[in-house]
Amino acid sequence: MQITKCEPAARPNLKFDSNQFSVRRQQPVEAHYARLPDGSMGFVSTGISFDDYSRCQTSRTNHGVGSERRLPVPDYALDDKKLRTVIVRFLEIRSGLHKKQPGTLEERLARVSARLKERTERQSSMVDRLCAAYVACTDLRQRRFMEINIRGLDTTIRIAREPWVIPQVVRMYYRERLNAKIISETLCLNHDWVRQLLYRLEILSRKIEEGTDVVTTTMWDQRLRSQNRRPPQTREQRRACVNARLNRRKKAGLCLKCGKNPSSEGRLWCQTCASHYSTLAKKRRAKANAGKVA
Repeated sequence: MQITKCEPAARPNLKFDSNQFSVRRQQPVEAHYARLPDGSMGFVSTGISFDDYSRCQTSRTNHGVGSERRLPVPDYALDDKKLRTVIVRFLEIRSGLHKKQPGTLEERLARVSARLKERTERQSSMVDRLCAAYVACTDLRQRRFMEINIRGLDTTIRIAREPWVIPQVVRMYYRERLNAKIISETLCLNHDWVRQLLYRLEILSRKIEEGTDVVTTTMWDQRLRSQNRRPPQTREQRRACVNARLNRRKKAGLCLKCGKNPSSEGRLWCQTCASHYSTLAKKRRAKANAGKVA
């Protein structure tokens, strides 16, 4: 009996998961129906029978696919609702929205998309300037420095324009059990960035569960105090601090510029600062005059 295989009918509404069989391995004894080198259809096998396989010595190598992981899979990676919450919060922090944002996930994502679009325009012009400077530069060390900055800005722009890359990385790593190298080659990303993204998402998911993902004013002040830094001040507060410092130096008879040496007679600056800034002023005037002459 002759078997006639018909071509499948066109179904535009048919949808399928392109990654459904991405983890499938080839078995030692296997035959499947595929297209032959001459263009015809037929069965393709490995050429090994079960009798041959019984006398073989086999070993399994994990080529980026498998269940061997050093750390357990986080909860957010297997729950779509938690995954959406973590990704939206990650994009908010990436766009500079560190405080708690009102609204639903859709409203927050729309707000983030607008901010990321504004940043992308500025970053694109910055990349163009760096590329032009990279082509004109001849110093290898400087070229390497600019190359790293260009690669980082390019990844930032792509994540802002294609945020679907983030859930795709999580899905491929945790659900399909692929390693960072294969993910980076598939999505055209840097494998170091893939590992860093997974680490940041896991840390952020823990903070969301603990309720510490929102940076408040008190937390910001504590962080600055631990680093021996002052919290941010307004313009009026900075001006008041500068005036108070100048008044203290003036009462003590110290130089208003450096605050170390005593001021000269009839002057507010010491002799060292006066000669130093006088030399700088002369150089600036000479440079300005040279530019006018040219």
